[in-house]
Amino acid sequence: MGKSTKGTVEGYRGLPVSFHLRKAVEGSRKLAILLPGLGYTAEAPVLHYARKSFLLRSFDVLEINYRYDSEAYSGFSQTEIVEAVQFDAKAVIDEVLSSNSYEDYHLIGKSLGTIAAASELKRADFKFAKAIWLTPLLHREDVYFAVATCHHTSLLFMGDKDPYYHEGRFTQLQHNPNITFHLIPGVGHSLEYPDQLSGSIEVLGNVIKEIDAF
Repeated sequence: MGKSTKGTVEGYRGLPVSFHLRKAVEGSRKLAILLPGLGYTAEAPVLHYARKSFLLRSFDVLEINYRYDSEAYSGFSQTEIVEAVQFDAKAVIDEVLSSNSYEDYHLIGKSLGTIAAASELKRADFKFAKAIWLTPLLHREDVYFAVATCHHTSLLFMGDKDPYYHEGRFTQLQHNPNITFHLIPGVGHSLEYPDQLSGSIEVLGNVIKEIDAF
């Protein structure tokens, strides 16, 4: 394992945003970027094991640890939170890429993080990046359009009990040949069953197995 770096950048409206760059090996040319959800942090199950998967494959892993559920953001509107996640993700990635050079990129967005992924995948450096969409916010036009038109090789995971799942939209998205879709019956926004512990663990294992092979 190489050295890890923790840092902070000035984010949206001057508020600090922390990040953690974990080095798999010295000189890795591969970077996975974790874009968490609002309350689903980089330590939550899917992102925790996704991080392990990438580190074991000699990817450096960048975790962007914005915390929009903290007191500092309590007065923010939904529009401001969207602006913040786009601004903050860009600021952290700019900071990390200013002093590190990579050739192979994977972006992993969960929920709110899919808004940042949709924005960041337009970056020239990420022209050939791969993407993993975890419970994307398909009710939002920007996220829906980004997935529908995505030219990046991608995985997408969603449960049919997710409040942001829309059958019609999901069906339309499946026309995109660049994305492998995984619709999981009975699971919600956390990619878990509400009352099946062993079933939820099985879902987690299946998701990580797909990510591990990606």
